[in-house]
Amino acid sequence: MTLATKTELAKLTGVTRQYICKLAKMGVLDGCERDGKFDRDCAVAAIERYRSGARWRANGSHLAIDLAKIRNSEDLAAALEEIPDPFLKVRLMRDFWKARLTEIRVKERSGELVREAEIVAAGQKKVKAMRDKLLAMPSKLAPVVVTMSEREALEVLTAAIEEALEEVATLGTR
Repeated sequence: MTLATKTELAKLTGVTRQYICKLAKMGVLDGCERDGKFDRDCAVAAIERYRSGARWRANGSHLAIDLAKIRNSEDLAAALEEIPDPFLKVRLMRDFWKARLTEIRVKERSGELVREAEIVAAGQKKVKAMRDKLLAMPSKLAPVVVTMSEREALEVLTAAIEEALEEVATLGTR
């Protein structure tokens, strides 16, 4: 194992030292660094693989993996087993999760997907409105029903309860 500096790697591969730094920051040279220097063979192979676009090639043949067919993490795990190149595995995982996040964002924007906190807040709002209506009924209806017969009082109370329920039911639709 021969170690090389960024400058030496740049000379070996015919690129600038800044480009080597950029590749290192991008993670292309991950696994090749040893004590601040790079394993020459590993780094040169990684740089060549990156520069040749072989990130999506394995054993000289193009990988034909359709992200649309990978619907869950089990499908992803199965697809990853078929890929020998670790760079390709990472790329596939990144693309899969990026696609899933995009799908979630699209569903959120279209209203097909709603956050749990929004549902809970709406439910709490309805429950609070119902509670407030029910707690207000005795003081509001007591003066009215005190002089009524039992049957009339029952009708007034039933109507008030139905009105409160109707208001709460239509609370979020206005």
